[in-house]
Amino acid sequence: MRAIIKKSIDQYYWDSCLWIELISGRQSESFDRCRYVLDLVKLNEAHLYTSAFTLAEVWKVQCSNEWKTLIPDMDQDFIEFIDNYATILQVDYSVGNTARKLLREYVNLKKPSDAIHLASCINHSINEFHTFDKRDFLNKFKSQLYCHNEKPLTIASLQSALKMVRYST
Repeated sequence: MRAIIKKSIDQYYWDSCLWIELISGRQSESFDRCRYVLDLVKLNEAHLYTSAFTLAEVWKVQCSNEWKTLIPDMDQDFIEFIDNYATILQVDYSVGNTARKLLREYVNLKKPSDAIHLASCINHSINEFHTFDKRDFLNKFKSQLYCHNEKPLTIASLQSALKMVRYST
């Protein structure tokens, strides 16, 4: 009798900026990267998570260095993407408490909303956090954060994460 070896499915957490890029519909390399991850989710090769807080954050898009409110059609597109591709993690007492501790411990972490995203990953042991936000996340937490499963939390741009995926297949 053969043993069945089950491949673990990659788990990714998306920051709000990735959802904004996706629903903006602008043809760009960033947009293509987002679509690639959604394709992985469709093929059951990845699982995608985001916080319930993301639902409140994704209400505007950046156009030519200024922020504009989403048109209702874009808002509906966002809800459809969330419903079809992501698992929503609730912002409960535990996540809030972890976020507060992160804000106190890491002076680089300036916004409670960013702390909520990181706390969601930590508390739910999602070891890969994707973002395009260089100012608030990238290069600020190199191997400093650990999830509840005691594995490090990797904070990566979607570009570097997808390079890893492509080279590992």
